Amino acid sequence: MPTKAKLCFEEFLGIVGAGQYRPQRKFLRDILLGLIVARSPILSRISLAMDPDNLETMLKRLSRNLRTNRMDDAALSDRALDLATSLARPRSKVVAIDGGDISKKYARKMPKLAWVHDGSAQDGEPALRRGWSLVRAEAVVNSGSHIPLDQKLYSTVDESFRSVRATTEDFLKRIVERMPATTLYVADSGYDGENFRVMFNELGVDYMVRLVIAGSKGKRFVACADDDPVRLLDLAQGLEPLGRARFVRGGKPQNCELAATSIRFTDRDTGALNIVVLRREGKVVLVIATTRPVTSVFEAKAAISTYMSRWAVEGAFREVKTSLGVEDVRLLRWRGITRIAFLVFIVQLFSTWMVYRRHGVAVARSAPATGPLPRRGLLERVLRGIAHALWWNFDLSEIAV
Repeated sequence: MPTKAKLCFEEFLGIVGAGQYRPQRKFLRDILLGLIVARSPILSRISLAMDPDNLETMLKRLSRNLRTNRMDDAALSDRALDLATSLARPRSKVVAIDGGDISKKYARKMPKLAWVHDGSAQDGEPALRRGWSLVRAEAVVNSGSHIPLDQKLYSTVDESFRSVRATTEDFLKRIVERMPATTLYVADSGYDGENFRVMFNELGVDYMVRLVIAGSKGKRFVACADDDPVRLLDLAQGLEPLGRARFVRGGKPQNCELAATSIRFTDRDTGALNIVVLRREGKVVLVIATTRPVTSVFEAKAAISTYMSRWAVEGAFREVKTSLGVEDVRLLRWRGITRIAFLVFIVQLFSTWMVYRRHGVAVARSAPATGPLPRRGLLERVLRGIAHALWWNFDLSEIAV
């Protein structure tokens, strides 16, 4: 008798794999199951976990299907996004977007390697490394959890690459079409430039972004009401406070001062924005800009809390790197690299889908006792439980060739 986990897995495959050819649907089943069991994108580890007696045959079949042009990647991406937004629409009003990277410190012959900023570099290590860029979107749920919406891997040296703004705009358009018009899109300081402000305006969405106040960007001129243009940092330091609020940082509560006003950037008129300034002990800690109105200390505190929920997308990057090892990918074809990176995202979507179907927590408890579970959120525990529940309910003779 099939377990609920296997039935859910097959239902999930039927949704995201609809429209694919039969060999590709079989490949999706095998590669997703292998990623769940092995928790690694390295094909040899997946093959060893799936069918150690026919390792070479399994490895060749996975390699062949990763580079085939018979799989419709656009349809797979659309199906996954439709499923993700169906989960997010009734639960979330905030979408966090951010850029990331897959760094390959020692790779030399992998295709389309470009310089990327490695956000996980330790102190003393070079922040610029060879690798590829990522853009990702997460729907933030009120409870603090998040739902993966979409992910795109790209290279800045690819022939089809135009610009980061164009890539992000094409990426966001698909999400905007599927999410409610009242959704707020929250981004970090990498999206505070004039090109991205124009992009958000052209998409017709409400957005919130952190403004950089250090270095040359803090010296940008902004116009406040009918006053003469002033530098952004000077304005943030001199605003009259709306009130005080307490925020927890590093596990310690801190009393902060909140201020807000309406501004316009003088470098390019992208419309009026409301800024919220967070100060501690007279020092500007955070400045965020939003299209939503901010007229009271309560709205200012809500805006700061909404921005802080953007950390969900950072947690998602950490999960795919630590729990699924996406940076360990070792392939020599660009199609295979982009495909395996998206399949890792599909595994994360499946685990989230299981949780919201109320089966994820149950299968997490069924995980075998292999030592203490790491404190990395629910994904690691759910993956262990799903692997344990699925592995014993699949006939290996169906998988092996």
